[in-house]
Amino acid sequence: MLTMGIDSGSAMTKAVLFDGQEIVDFRMEPSGSTPGRVIHRLYEELRTPDTAFVVATGYGRALLPIAREKAARRAVAERAS
Repeated sequence: MLTMGIDSGSAMTKAVLFDGQEIVDFRMEPSGSTPGRVIHRLYEELRTPDTAFVVATGYGRALLPIAREKAARRAVAERAS
């Protein structure tokens, strides 16, 4: 199971894929004038079938709805168990 974290600031967007012990992959690029495109591109580049959880932080966090959806599904599943 992998966790993806994306931090979208006004200047830079960083994305990391973490296996719980080590960083598996990492990307960083300028947010530019279209931070939503940058966030989605980094998400698609790093996403794998093993990516179970996605967290978005920073200025552009609301631009990646899948992060909120995955977090909500996980919270519901944890409460049910």
